Amino acid sequence: MKRKIWCCAFLWLVLMLSGCGGKDEEAAAKSKEHIYRGETVHVEGIEDFDRLNDILVRGDRIYFGTYEWKDNGSTVLRYFSQKMDGTDKKTMTLEAEENAYYSYLTVDEEGNFYAILNINYEDDSNPDVITWVSEYFLVKLDGSGKEVWKQPLTGKDPDLYWVNQMLLLKDGRILLYDTDGIFLHDLEGGRIGEVKLQKQFDNGSIYQTADGILVQRSYNAQTSKEVLNKINVDTGEVSEDYMIPGGSGNYGMISGEGYDFYLEGNGSIYGYNLGDTGIKELMNFIDSDLVSYYITGLAVVNEKEFYGCTEDETGHTVLMKFSKVDPKDVKDKVVLTLGCSSFGWDLRSHVVEFNKTNEEYRIVVEDYSRYNTDEDYT
Repeated sequence: MKRKIWCCAFLWLVLMLSGCGGKDEEAAAKSKEHIYRGETVHVEGIEDFDRLNDILVRGDRIYFGTYEWKDNGSTVLRYFSQKMDGTDKKTMTLEAEENAYYSYLTVDEEGNFYAILNINYEDDSNPDVITWVSEYFLVKLDGSGKEVWKQPLTGKDPDLYWVNQMLLLKDGRILLYDTDGIFLHDLEGGRIGEVKLQKQFDNGSIYQTADGILVQRSYNAQTSKEVLNKINVDTGEVSEDYMIPGGSGNYGMISGEGYDFYLEGNGSIYGYNLGDTGIKELMNFIDSDLVSYYITGLAVVNEKEFYGCTEDETGHTVLMKFSKVDPKDVKDKVVLTLGCSSFGWDLRSHVVEFNKTNEEYRIVVEDYSRYNTDEDYT
């Protein structure tokens, strides 16, 4: 009964749009620019894509990483890789010891892995006081998961030491962001320098663009805004503040070829270069017949090809490849524009189903909430 009511209400909405000025030739042309075709990707060895936690693109290879927590407090990581054409498939399995886990795992273009290993154990050397010890290591592994080297990490106060972030830099160095600051290591794990920035950041993360530019994303308490700053780890120079139009807090941020960053939010994927006064919409989920609000684990091959996970019509998580459709290959339809300030799941699913099945009309959605900023959410 509920479905019938929804269908009747939706049919009424379509009739209203088509009969009272909802047709929009400009929107028709615009919507063709934002269509990507999604196709389900099957990876041999992965049955449950809810366990997929990482997708990495390196050169002509793509890596799909899964995780599994074991009863003894350890993790098992498995990375399935292949060339972009689906050939030359390889698997790397990394199983940590009891009460240990790997984090910040990344891979270079030769297929070597780098990660932070955290080992936890009880120190019972003093039977009257049993303490919990946490040790950190910077490790390198070959393509099969075999350990190449392991370098211990510690800080001024070993009991409070932890690693905030690890990045493999484009110039062949490793950046380590820990409790004592930012440090550089060589590819043998040895520490080769400390980064002294001209401006101190109390929070945030460091991103690396496809061109190797390092960018700090942080929260400015004085302005109550998230800001981006280029940083030079050799000179300590910090650039002016950059702010993503509309507020960076509204978007997930991913680096990739073609733009400094790709932004995901408000049911779309955008391209953004530092200093731009606007963001460029690349993929619109509704225009691409995607019901989901978001794509998890988004990975960018280039501005015309993305990978990521989403839910199918049954609610199951699936891995998909999204490829840009040439606008000239999109069938001409009469476009009806639906404006709203919020867009619930039921309405989204009905719009997508209508667009898939109707040969004459297509609905595009103008969600005005996308224009909210850090200062104005009205």
